[in-house]
Amino acid sequence: MMTIRAFPLLGLLLLLLVVPAAAQERIEHRIQGAAGTLALHEIKPSRNTSGLSVLLIHGGGPAGVVSFDLPATRPGFAERLAVAGHRVYMLDLRGWGDSDRPAALNAPANANPPLVTVDDAVADIHIAAAWIRGRDRVSAIAVIGWASGGHWAGAFAARHSQFVSHLVLLNSLYGGEGPWALASSVAPPFPAYRTADAAQLTGRWLSTMPDSDKAARKFAIDAYAHDTIASDPTSSTRSPPSVRIPLGYLEDAYRMSRNERVFDVSKVAGHVMFARGEDDFWSRPIDALNFSREAAWANSVRVLEIPGGTHFLLNDHPDRGLDLFTTEVLKLLQR
Repeated sequence: MMTIRAFPLLGLLLLLLVVPAAAQERIEHRIQGAAGTLALHEIKPSRNTSGLSVLLIHGGGPAGVVSFDLPATRPGFAERLAVAGHRVYMLDLRGWGDSDRPAALNAPANANPPLVTVDDAVADIHIAAAWIRGRDRVSAIAVIGWASGGHWAGAFAARHSQFVSHLVLLNSLYGGEGPWALASSVAPPFPAYRTADAAQLTGRWLSTMPDSDKAARKFAIDAYAHDTIASDPTSSTRSPPSVRIPLGYLEDAYRMSRNERVFDVSKVAGHVMFARGEDDFWSRPIDALNFSREAAWANSVRVLEIPGGTHFLLNDHPDRGLDLFTTEVLKLLQR
């Protein structure tokens, strides 16, 4: 196991950033899932390459594009991977973004158990991964998940290891005994979903952002909230406008924060990385430690601590963690 606490490799990133954003082609796909239509957003490299097929999994906040390819902050993480020659796909799980929503989202939140369980998420990822493997004619893909998307990606990889060449978790829980920043506010029983307005979507981001960055990144913060809320067709029926977010992920998080596992990383055989921002409020050092210790059958294991990185580093100023994370992921994908 290799633990990395590094700073960006500027040469590689300068090469990536000089490529014009317009050089990448964005393609929208709709595929049939187990519970309706799933949206899959592709960024295609501008040239034929031998890069990997990479599937990005959002967490329990915004959907795929806002998480990894927010228009206001391009080139984002997804586009940087495509510039490097990889075929990149961003999945919207059921209940998020442009994918179909469970009917229970139209009922009162307390009328049903938490929506989109880890089994549901794995089913959606499995269908998307199979579609990608068929389209790109590959036997395995790389899967990268942010926050709750990390434990969903891990659960998919543990159950279908033969289809996963690389697994990356960013700012995710895994399981371990120790304090958790949200312990006092996250406890059962959990409703089916919650609603989040702009202030609720961005409050923790603002609380962890240096004061010197808040004015300069206001455009990104506003776009993150606006685009997330706009993805819910019912958002304007509530005041203030808000997005409905399924809460199966929060039940998982509660369990993992109490040293339970929702997936077993020892069943993953590919190259794996656990990355977390130094200032992340969601993941903990114990999650990274246990993940790396238990990844007994992985081809390689890397732990990355990102100095000064917050939970929202994918849309923070690039030198606050995105540059370093992108560099280390690209190095891993070369293995």
